[in-house]
Amino acid sequence: MNLPTQADLVIVTAKMCPSRNARSVRYAFSDNSNLLFMDKRDIILNQIQACEMLLEYAVEEKDREAVAKEIDELKSALDLLH
Repeated sequence: MNLPTQADLVIVTAKMCPSRNARSVRYAFSDNSNLLFMDKRDIILNQIQACEMLLEYAVEEKDREAVAKEIDELKSALDLLH
């Protein structure tokens, strides 16, 4: 069964998680039932979108670097899926 999803629907939100060694990005998924019908590619695309939104609000340089690195890693993972 295929359910239509809205393109502007926020499914994944990204958040900075400071740790002792380095900063990292963590994700929270919405409680939308349409998540059950998403494939890996859609999830990674939503993570990239969430990181790009987070990048707009990153003030510190270390945060911006961590988010930019995460975006690069996600894009590399997306390339591997093709």
